[in-house]
Amino acid sequence: MTVNTTKAYLAGLGTTGILIGSAVLTLMLGTGFVAFSGAPELDDAPHRLERVIVKKEPPPRNAPLRRQRR
Repeated sequence: MTVNTTKAYLAGLGTTGILIGSAVLTLMLGTGFVAFSGAPELDDAPHRLERVIVKKEPPPRNAPLRRQRR
């Protein structure tokens, strides 16, 4: 049994395309589920985060900088 090289490459590309496509589809479905329905394990959490407060003003320019540990 012999297989033409072109057919082998096309079959490999088809398999790769299906694998990559299914991975992207799974990522999109999982992201959509978490974004719109919430993560299922967080529903029973005692301290659920309800809102995030973001400061609108940046720190003053003359504020001292923190040193980072090395």
